[in-house]
Amino acid sequence: MVRKKPKYDLLDVINYTVLSIIAFMAIFPVWYIFVISVSTGQSYINDKLHFWPKAFSLAEYSRAILAGGLTHSLGISAIVTVAGTIFSIILSIPCAYALSKKRLRGRGFFLTLIIFTMFFNGGLIPNYLLVVKLGLKNNLLSLILPLAVSTYYLLIIKTFMTTIPSSLEESAKIDGCNDFGILIKIVFPVSMPMIAAISLFYGVQYYNDYFNALLYISSRKLYPLQVLLREMVINNIANDSSVGGDSTLTGEVFKMACVILGIIPILVVYPFLQKYFVTGIMLGSVKE
Repeated sequence: MVRKKPKYDLLDVINYTVLSIIAFMAIFPVWYIFVISVSTGQSYINDKLHFWPKAFSLAEYSRAILAGGLTHSLGISAIVTVAGTIFSIILSIPCAYALSKKRLRGRGFFLTLIIFTMFFNGGLIPNYLLVVKLGLKNNLLSLILPLAVSTYYLLIIKTFMTTIPSSLEESAKIDGCNDFGILIKIVFPVSMPMIAAISLFYGVQYYNDYFNALLYISSRKLYPLQVLLREMVINNIANDSSVGGDSTLTGEVFKMACVILGIIPILVVYPFLQKYFVTGIMLGSVKE
């Protein structure tokens, strides 16, 4: 049996071309940073395009790792990311489930208050004073509580839960389940792809956050990875500016090596969650 070759029309060619350009625009900046990070200082200054490392070297990675505290800060980031993500999901799921029910008294009022927080907040100084008054300065809770619930993610979960057939809940009520039982036994298992996707969003949010750590963490022992890398880059730039010479060339390479070190943990975790991410985003996107 002769297999027919697939036919491509003009629209297919345009789609593939546009998608290839978008993929290149997304991948090339990361590849560009990686090429610089594994180059020597001299090859960095000689190579203008950085499509491929001309002189391969892991010296700046070794210098960043041996600088001290990298493993400890990575552990702090892991604790904050895992604990924060779990805490955010525990808060977001029940709240979204309640808001998805039209029988909830004052539902419109609560939705208005929640959506209001997307556009207005107390500001930087009131938030800082609140965290200090609560005694959370130099406490890992200061990296979790301010980011505990995202209004945007909450609304995504709520929208998905409105698409769950009411017949499932009615059958559970006939079997004697209350709202809490329905949430645990029916809604939660059905929503697993969505929960996995939102968990990834929350996880990236906690992992990438460094501004709250700059505000609320002054003890170097509690530095998350992003803040430690920032400090290493700043100190390296300061040293290079005072020394001059070839060290200035390695400063940019060292900076890119720190960027790649910050990206690696997410790149390792993401492939395991990608299928849930795609499925979760598509669920509830179309209503019948």
